[in-house]
This record gives sequence, structure tokens and C-alpha cells, in this order.
Amino acid sequence: MSRRSPAILSRLGATRVSGLATAIALVFALAFLGGPRSAGSAPEAWHGPPEIRRDFPPEDMCDRTELPVLLELDRASIDSIGRAFSHHNERLMARATTLLENGHFGDPKSKNAIKTAREYFQIRSWSAMYTISNLTDLRGGVARMEGSGHFLPLIESYYHAAMYPLRHVDVAQVGEGTFCLRYKIPPQYDETFTLGEQKIRVHALDTKNHDGKKVRVLDREWATGDGGLLELLYESGYTGRVHRERIMDRGDLLDLVTFYDIEGLYVRKHGTHRLSAMAIWRNVVEGDEIPEHTRIGSTAYFPEIDIDLPWFLPDLGLSDLRDFAYPLPLLSEELFESGKIPAWLGADAMGRFDGWDTCGPRPEILDQRFPDL
Repeated sequence: MSRRSPAILSRLGATRVSGLATAIALVFALAFLGGPRSAGSAPEAWHGPPEIRRDFPPEDMCDRTELPVLLELDRASIDSIGRAFSHHNERLMARATTLLENGHFGDPKSKNAIKTAREYFQIRSWSAMYTISNLTDLRGGVARMEGSGHFLPLIESYYHAAMYPLRHVDVAQVGEGTFCLRYKIPPQYDETFTLGEQKIRVHALDTKNHDGKKVRVLDREWATGDGGLLELLYESGYTGRVHRERIMDRGDLLDLVTFYDIEGLYVRKHGTHRLSAMAIWRNVVEGDEIPEHTRIGSTAYFPEIDIDLPWFLPDLGLSDLRDFAYPLPLLSEELFESGKIPAWLGADAMGRFDGWDTCGPRPEILDQRFPDL
């Protein structure tokens, strides 16, 4: 079995290193997922292209110890990944600032120029979700992490990380188009974190899933804009597959990443709903190119969703359930506290940016693959 040490990891190059964020990728992806509103049902969903189907279910991935470990993840290597992401995004912010000040996007003080600078940064920034596909594309071996505590550098140094149960990940393995995270859920655990002005509670509990089956979960809950609570429930096994491709949609070349066959993650609001798939996309660009039509977005798929709404509320549609905020870039907490984030990004106390929005329509292929989107 071939193993590479953390020291070697730092010399693997940007493409390989950026793909190592096994566990952080998906938890960041749901950082600002909206709450469900109405009921619906779904036909059979897409299960990936035939050429990448595997002869084992994703939930078996963590137990496949016979696979060669091409990349070994520990505290030092995960810390180096976080720093690599943050440094890339810092350089990108500096480049966008220079282009904005030099009039590359138009009058530097105009709203349109600032909006274009944000989109320039957004399309090119590194988020954990956009890099996991590099690692799941490993063939002939996997990246593996064993033991708790390896994510502490992320929790201590980066915005949003403390909100998620990363400290309880005991095993993570990814490769061959598949990922698996295994949580070690404590018998008793209840902790509240503060992010800006918002409090995030993470605690362990026994509950029922969408099928009514009793399961042990880690529950991350926070207040929503309508005065209620939105919860993400993580079972001890969190698994799925990933497929990345380039597509042409309405004349625009897009980078599309689809996470599918997901098991072990639920959203609870007006009922408990299993998250089965999600997708993110953005323009493919070269150099400092500004696309004619900016295309940035993300969406989620909940099969056979059944929303339990009070009788007096109208049918508001599923738009706020399907669409969640485009993944935020990984940036050091120190950047926000020291005021080093450029003013044109409009950073707030929670590490979010003004105008970090979806741009353009959802790719048509997603409506074909997941008909109830």
C-alpha cells in the first residue's frame, strides 16, 4: 500500500492539493440552504452516467480498506489545504481589485463595475465543494483519513467551519467517483457556536428520518428569516457520488458538478426531508475573460418531498428549498477580523458577501435528470 506523507502533500501541485478537501466540501455546500415550503413528488432521479457506475454502494466506501491509499489526510495536511485555498482566494481578490481600479470593468465607482468584479471573483474562487470532484476522480486508489481531531485547524481558523460537526468525523475516504464520511456521534453532545450575530447549535439526538425509522444524528440548527429553525441532520454515515463535466447550455460553456446518490443527510423544516442530490455550476473562463452571460448557481433535490405546513399558509412553491446560496470561498477568519477583505466585496460579520447570488437560469439538463427541480 502506497502512502504519501503530509510533507509530500505540499508538493503535489495546485490541482491535486485543491482536491483533498474530502469532508469539508459537502458541509460547506449547504451553509445557507433555504427552508422548504410546499409539497410535491418526484419520478426516478438520475444515478450518474453508465460509464462511471461502480459495483459497490457508496455506504461501503469507508470500509474498503483494500484500496491503495494514494493520499493520506491528517491535521497537518488538512491545515495546508485550508491555507492553500485561502491564499488562492486572497490572490484572486487582489487581482480583481487591480482590474476594478484600472477600469477593466468600467467606471470603478459604478454599481455595474462592482457587480462585475464580484462575478469575476465568484466564478474563479475556490470553495471546498468545487474541488472535491478532483479527489473523487482518483482512480486506482483513494484519499483516506482516520481518527478524530484532524479538522480542528479548519474549525479554529476559518469562517463557517465551526458550524458543522467536522470535529466528529472519524473516517473519511474518497476516490473512484465516491465519497464517504463516518461520524462518531457522542452519547451526549450539545454545543452552541456564535458566528457574527447568529448562534448555531450542534447537538446529538435520536430522531426519526423521512421513512419514520429511528436514527442517531448530529443536528445542526439555526434561526431562519421567518422566525423558525432550519436543521441539518447528519447520520453516522454520510455518503454519495460525484460527477463533474462541461456542458453547453443556451450557448454558454459551463462547469457542472453533481453530487448524487447521497445518503445520510436530511433537512428538517416543516417535516424531515432526505437530500438526494445537489448540483453547482459556473462559466468556464480563460485568463481575465468576462463571460457574455454570467452563469453561476446551485440547486438541491429532495425526492418524494412531503411538506407539513400549517393549514393557513398558502402553497409557496419549492424555489427556496431547491436553491441554496452559491458556495462561499474558503477564507481565513483573520482576513475578516483585520479588515483585509476589499470593500467592493461587502463582507459582513458572518463572512458573507453582498451580491453573492445566482446568475442566469438553471442548466436544462438538471431539469431532465431531476424532474421535480
